[in-house]
Amino acid sequence: MRVLAVFDRETARGKHGYAMIAVLLGCLLRRAELATVTLGHLQQRVEHWVFADMSGKGGHV
Repeated sequence: MRVLAVFDRETARGKHGYAMIAVLLGCLLRRAELATVTLGHLQQRVEHWVFADMSGKGGHV
């Protein structure tokens, strides 16, 4: 993805930006939803990691 290519992943700031945008795009989260994510939301299920039991816009899980 070209949008991810703009980040300099050699710096801490670049790694942070890359990770944030990758999660937003990969999980189809809104900014407000990503801002509320905690480690408690992450769960491993059948060999992959998921954000479990998050409430989104309109209270949707």
